[in-house]
Amino acid sequence: MNSRVHNSLAAALALTLVMTASGRAYADRGPAVPGGGRSVEDMAGIQAVNRLMDKSGLNTQLRHYPGVLLTNIARAHQQKPRFSNRDYQVISLMVAKAFNPDRMIDTVRNSIHTRLTEDDVSAVLAWLTSPLGERITRLEEAASGPAAAAGGPPAAEAADDDADRVARLRKLDRAVKAADAAASSAQNLQVAMLTAMTAAMDPNLRPAFDTVEAEARKRSEQARPLLEKLAFEQMQRIYRPLSTDEIDRYTVFAESSAGRKYHAVVLQAVQEATLNASRELGTMIGKRMVRKPEP
Repeated sequence: MNSRVHNSLAAALALTLVMTASGRAYADRGPAVPGGGRSVEDMAGIQAVNRLMDKSGLNTQLRHYPGVLLTNIARAHQQKPRFSNRDYQVISLMVAKAFNPDRMIDTVRNSIHTRLTEDDVSAVLAWLTSPLGERITRLEEAASGPAAAAGGPPAAEAADDDADRVARLRKLDRAVKAADAAASSAQNLQVAMLTAMTAAMDPNLRPAFDTVEAEARKRSEQARPLLEKLAFEQMQRIYRPLSTDEIDRYTVFAESSAGRKYHAVVLQAVQEATLNASRELGTMIGKRMVRKPEP
């Protein structure tokens, strides 16, 4: 499982509409996904990473990403229409195409395969296929997806945890670097949201990718205290069924060499996949949204 990406995504979604009040976008090309022939040994490594992504719930979460993004775009459009209904339909189709889950999964898979050693992957799989690892993955998957995103920010119910449990969860929170993940997820979502929202702009006024990425980074850092709070509250909610002993066991894995590398590599890989998709969306908007929106 990958609590860093999942928890921070849920936290970031709670801020997306607030942070898109004066959004901008970009149009640029992203790097190609590595391809070509592979050796038998290399294919065995890819298969191991495939299993890791499946057992971690990462494939499920990546497949949810387009729906999560479309849910938030729809919500933003309903609150403050920025383009005609016709253009909204066109943009929705472009989002679905740019954030193709299979292509995003390929990007993440190749990145993990490149950055984790065979021993790292084996150690992570040993954890993921343990009874507790599988249980945590199910909890994380149940809290992801468009339906969860539509539910809004985490409920206040998590605040009644006792001091000892909170301390243990804080330790897990630090081990998986949830604050960094929350900021990264918010930034990724911002780039995608702002790209879609500026389809209504005059093509000559659409800013470049670097401008949008810098603005998104600035906003996510400004929102970091709130993101940290929301990410921790979401962690409390998701892991509420776990005992303190189970939380401690998860922390032991997260603090291990393989656990630290796994969380860091997956976060970077997901960021690459989502930013590449946003670049493609910007390119499509730059080519197709050339007329001014209807009043």
